[in-house]
Amino acid sequence: LYSCDPSLTIDGVRFVIEGGYAKKLSYDHDIRSRTLKEEIVSKASAKQRRGRAGRTETGRCYYLYSEMTHESMDPYETPQILERPVEELILFSLSVCERSIEHLGMLECPKKAVIDLAKERLLDLKLIERKDDEYEVTLTEDGKLACKLSAISPQALRMIITARDKPELNCFHRAIKLGAIISSEDDFFFTNKKDDDKKESNVS
Repeated sequence: LYSCDPSLTIDGVRFVIEGGYAKKLSYDHDIRSRTLKEEIVSKASAKQRRGRAGRTETGRCYYLYSEMTHESMDPYETPQILERPVEELILFSLSVCERSIEHLGMLECPKKAVIDLAKERLLDLKLIERKDDEYEVTLTEDGKLACKLSAISPQALRMIITARDKPELNCFHRAIKLGAIISSEDDFFFTNKKDDDKKESNVS
C-alpha cells in the first residue's frame, strides 16, 4: 500500500499488500510542468514497504506482481534534485554559491543540455545575465528578488514584476494572485463533489 512508504511504525500491522505502484509528483522538463503520474515503484521503495510488516511482531508481505516485474524495477527512486525545475535550481545555486549548478561537483546533476535551455529562459526573463566569460552567469536585481520569493516560479515572477512596473495596465494585484496560483504545488481547482451534488439538489 502507498501509505506504507512513510517511515512510520504502527503497532499491530502484521500484513502488507504491496501493489507495486505509486502516484508520484514529478517535473517534466519537456513540457516544463509538474505532473502527477501513477508509476511503478523502485526496488528500494518496495523493500521499504515490505518492512512495514513485522516491525513489532511476526508479519508477512503479499506482492501483487510477478518476480519478473520486480526485476524490471529501477534499483532506487529518481533523485529529487532531478525532479525539480532547473531554473529554480540555478537561481538558488547562484544565490548561495555564486556559481551555477553545473559547477558545484554534485553527484547528481541535470543534463548539460537541460541546464543550457534553463539558462536561456532565465536570460529571456532577465533574471540572470552573462559575465565577461560567456559561460558564466550572475543574478540581476530581479533575479535576487526571485531568490527571495523562491515560492513563486520565475515565469510568474516576471509577470508580477512587469505588472508592477507598468501601473497603467492596472493588473498588479491580479498578477500576484495568478502568480501564486500557478506556482503552487497544490491543486486549487479540485472541487468537493459532495458539495456540488448538494448545491444541485438545492437548486432542483
